[in-house]
Amino acid sequence: MGMFDNVVVDLPIEGVADPKSVEWQTKDFDMPALDVYRINAAGRLERQRSVWDEKEEVCRALDEWDDLDYHGDLLFYGFEGEDRDGLTRVRARFAHGVLEGFTVTLPAAPTSLTTGSET
Repeated sequence: MGMFDNVVVDLPIEGVADPKSVEWQTKDFDMPALDVYRINAAGRLERQRSVWDEKEEVCRALDEWDDLDYHGDLLFYGFEGEDRDGLTRVRARFAHGVLEGFTVTLPAAPTSLTTGSET
């Protein structure tokens, strides 16, 4: 299965009812390690800062973010809604640090399968 990073989205995404309520994940960064990335309200990609707590041997997230000045596509995905029925995939395109837009692939509608002859 492997490690992943989390993505928080502070902007609306067309076709996604409530992007803030979805637990988005990505494997697009080198060596994913449960880091938290955010697409902020200004359309900038940021990474949350964290520190290692030697005493408790745990990584603690800080309320500080580093702007990545990201250029390229970021693919992330998550299950939307209570039924968590299908995987929603989103491609965020950034140009020199600024979000240009989202491309969304929604889950396919369920199809019914029939076997044998129908009468």
